[in-house]
Amino acid sequence: KVFKSHIFGSPTIVSCDYEFNTFILQNEGKLFPVDYPKVMHKILGKYALILVTGELHKKLRSTVISFVSASKSESNFLHFVEMLAISRINSWGSNCKQVAFYREAKKFSINVMLKHLLNMNPNDPLASKILDNFEKYIKGFISLPLNFPGTIYS
Repeated sequence: KVFKSHIFGSPTIVSCDYEFNTFILQNEGKLFPVDYPKVMHKILGKYALILVTGELHKKLRSTVISFVSASKSESNFLHFVEMLAISRINSWGSNCKQVAFYREAKKFSINVMLKHLLNMNPNDPLASKILDNFEKYIKGFISLPLNFPGTIYS
């Protein structure tokens, strides 16, 4: 149920045991170091919120939360979210038989973040470019770092 492997080019302990996994998750960061593959460190940098631990993580997290929550209390923000949701649903049309939910959820989330953080409207051409670049980034981020000659990982 527990074995050693190399996942994403890093030595890794893999557990398929429910009780052991529960124990590990309850003691996260205490008994075992929490880490991500090296490629994530290269892409995100050493101060990425998802990668740092301990006091630095607490400081960065509180900074991000205070920044994001500062303007969330505005009634305009909730009104914008409601109008955006109605707009997205109306864009599907009355004879729409199928909705690509994952793509629509991404569009909605990105548009909320762009409005909240950059005051950018969803119909702004730059907003669609940002969504396209975000999708490319995610595809590259979750790709396997294969060590073949001529690739970035060789």
